[in-house]
Amino acid sequence: MSDERLIKYARLLIELGVNVKKDQYLIIEAPVDAYPLVQACTKIAFERQAKDVIVFYTDAYVDKQRCLNVDHKLIEEVLPWQKESRVTYLKDKACSLLIKSAYPYLYSEVTSDASGALQRFTNNLRNNIRQFIATDNIQWCIASYPNQLWANTLFPKDDDQTALAKMFDVIYDICRVRFNEDPITNWKDHLKAMAYFGKKLDSFDLDRLHFTNNLGTDLTIGLHPNAKFAKNDTDEIAFVANIPTEEISTSPDRYRVDGIVYASLPLEVGFIFKDGKVIDHFAAKNKQLLDQLLDTDEGSRYLGEVALVENKTPISQSGLLFYNTLYDENASCHLALGKGFPGCIDGCSHTDLNDWQKHNLNYSSIHIDFMFGTADMNITGYNKQNEAIPIFVDGNFAF
Repeated sequence: MSDERLIKYARLLIELGVNVKKDQYLIIEAPVDAYPLVQACTKIAFERQAKDVIVFYTDAYVDKQRCLNVDHKLIEEVLPWQKESRVTYLKDKACSLLIKSAYPYLYSEVTSDASGALQRFTNNLRNNIRQFIATDNIQWCIASYPNQLWANTLFPKDDDQTALAKMFDVIYDICRVRFNEDPITNWKDHLKAMAYFGKKLDSFDLDRLHFTNNLGTDLTIGLHPNAKFAKNDTDEIAFVANIPTEEISTSPDRYRVDGIVYASLPLEVGFIFKDGKVIDHFAAKNKQLLDQLLDTDEGSRYLGEVALVENKTPISQSGLLFYNTLYDENASCHLALGKGFPGCIDGCSHTDLNDWQKHNLNYSSIHIDFMFGTADMNITGYNKQNEAIPIFVDGNFAF
């Protein structure tokens, strides 16, 4: 690991990711493994004259023991003090940096009921921040930091030190944090390229998208007339929600999803949709957990996001399965069950759920991504005049 790149990475997350302002609180949520990055981010945030930095640490190994020994109802419950510990600062316009780290197979001994309870706790606790993202337009960013277990899983033939060093090299490269380069300049160039594709898709005035590949996916997703792929109409960057990100996304019409979709790596699952709803599903492993997920609430069987990601992205070309949604979803086109994004629908209120219903935008307490893109993915768009427009050919944009 290089201190030079660690500082560059921290600067990228603070200056462009959350874009901390003078006299603004910063909330950092991070695994204990990410302590060096948290220290660096805190220093840079104060250099930008942040009002204060409030850090919440998690420990996956402690959580595993809790899952093995504590009643599931207790694991799932978000206590008032846990909510208030974040909401107190969010009410004062705090911004949010979430640092994640993957722990492949760590929870293999844990029952699906226990892991489901932990997932619901994590999701419900995060909902406190999501609420302020929607209503107060606070800046937020999600990024990752390596750990030894994660590195050993990706590079099983190497010793601990070599595996971890390789892991840092891969993460930094994917996040465009390189020696003798300014990562913020790199990212601004990257965001301009993504904006081009988003605006190009919007110019087609699309009504629906048809996805096919050799896995057997044959899925049609309808779009709201006011749906948009481009996120910014100006060159000003308020914040970058995901680092890395390669996706061009929007929210579909809740009731206009039909056909079958097979997930690509890492999951062996599939869903059959009719009139927007999952009416059947299958899973090679952990079907009970998937059943529970789909039955979370009324909106958990409908889609909230469709994202287009080219096969030639740095993450895809690395050839690695990261066991981390932030990275794996940016290697492949993906869908999300659950909550949609009002910012993707022109004229849709961020807070009025009646307006969401009017725009056929899905609402749920969950937002769970799964990857379904492949190197042979073809996507055909159809505009309001029912004219066919090639969008993807063999996994990449056709234009």
